[in-house]
Amino acid sequence: MSKNPQAAAVGAYKEYLLIERKDLHRLKDRARELFAQADNDTGAWREANAIMECVKFLKERNIYNREFRIK
Repeated sequence: MSKNPQAAAVGAYKEYLLIERKDLHRLKDRARELFAQADNDTGAWREANAIMECVKFLKERNIYNREFRIK
């Protein structure tokens, strides 16, 4: 496991994905940008929604630190 406090480990037995928290924050920011553009663009809304669902999925399955939170 990573000793980096800025990383999250997601996965099952012997299957891990390390993700920097700043990258998750960037994904969330990108989703917010797309939601802001989505007034007339359903494609942007769908992309933003998919990104937010992925961030939620990763956050819920974080096994390295159960205190992991995205603000």
